[in-house]
Amino acid sequence: MHKFLLPTLVLSATALSVSFPNQALSAKGNLLQQIFSWTGTNLRRDSLYSKGFTPLPIESRLQPIQIGNYRLKMSRFTLLPSWKTISQILFSKKPPVQPRHGASRGPGDTVNPCMISPDALPQPRIVWSDHPLFIWLGPVQKIAVRLNGSDEYLWSQTVTGRQSTKYTGKALQPGQTYEWLVLGQFRSPSVVFQMMDAQQRDRITAQLQTQENKLKAKGADQEAIALAKAKYFADNQLWSDMLQQAYSLPKPSPELAKIRQELPQQLCNP
Repeated sequence: MHKFLLPTLVLSATALSVSFPNQALSAKGNLLQQIFSWTGTNLRRDSLYSKGFTPLPIESRLQPIQIGNYRLKMSRFTLLPSWKTISQILFSKKPPVQPRHGASRGPGDTVNPCMISPDALPQPRIVWSDHPLFIWLGPVQKIAVRLNGSDEYLWSQTVTGRQSTKYTGKALQPGQTYEWLVLGQFRSPSVVFQMMDAQQRDRITAQLQTQENKLKAKGADQEAIALAKAKYFADNQLWSDMLQQAYSLPKPSPELAKIRQELPQQLCNP
């Protein structure tokens, strides 16, 4: 006899489906309902718990996943938000993150650092976090932050052998425009970014705290909370802050760890 089991999302290039690991839903029913509630999936309770019915086909209720300006089409099942759905956008033909490649020193020079986040948009990337995460690809020795137009560094840090680091200086100020630089054996490239204004930042901070409190009350773990925040930032086109959530977990799930490992190469060498 089939029992309802907690669904695991399976994503392939051609179709989406829901599979069920070997765990009884009787112990996980409430959590499953919480997940569907959080993601806005509208499933009838009587169909969800129909005895002896294993898959959850909802072809009559097909709902594309909307993340920011991107819509991901579903073929047979409504997909719960996951790191995979966000990575689909990051690794798309027109990704929302636009890294800056550093200039080489001359012919034959292969040193060419790639500054991933905050990224190099035509207009400065708006950033919510006053202690942002910097992500790059390449043999960088040091990174630095300064006010845009200034020659004086507000903060710098040696990062040899690393590909990311969190800003640890004094909190960056709302509305101010900053520049981050990567330093090493190359012509130092830089990227300008702008801190969100105070009123908008306070509003988002309050919304995120409310969201986190609700998820904690439902028993969500740290990765589920980080994923919810990442989707919130993606929905609001705050991609630097979205990536900071993805990198915030010291022990990520295998899915997230794989995405983090692939992300620099995927964005810098599409």
